[in-house]
Amino acid sequence: MNSEVVLCLGSNVADRRQRLDGAIHRLAALLTIRDYSEAVESADVSGLGRDYLNIVARCSTSLSLNDLRSLIAEIETIEGRTPQSKTSGSMPIDIDVVMYNGKVVSPCDFHRDYFRQAYQLLTLKPQSLCL
Repeated sequence: MNSEVVLCLGSNVADRRQRLDGAIHRLAALLTIRDYSEAVESADVSGLGRDYLNIVARCSTSLSLNDLRSLIAEIETIEGRTPQSKTSGSMPIDIDVVMYNGKVVSPCDFHRDYFRQAYQLLTLKPQSLCL
């Protein structure tokens, strides 16, 4: 059985668009990406780094939530994220599972303005374009 998943991806390094594209490409090899939003820019909430570029992706997967999070952590590492990324203010890639099977599993991310903006862009897209 496949689960519907909503992910939020962000990057605030110089090549942030390429980082997002790389992460989407890696995710697409392991999940079914149904659609993703246009990019939304936001300030770094920590105040330490550059502005972020964020996208929201709607996916389906047969992975459990825990297995999905483990897979995402591997992708983040491959894309250059380190344990120091958050504290240094330089985030090559950040991927959060925000919703899993219609349930909000990351309330903090769900209520962030940049997630709401990108999610709204995603939900307003005509579904026929996603097929």
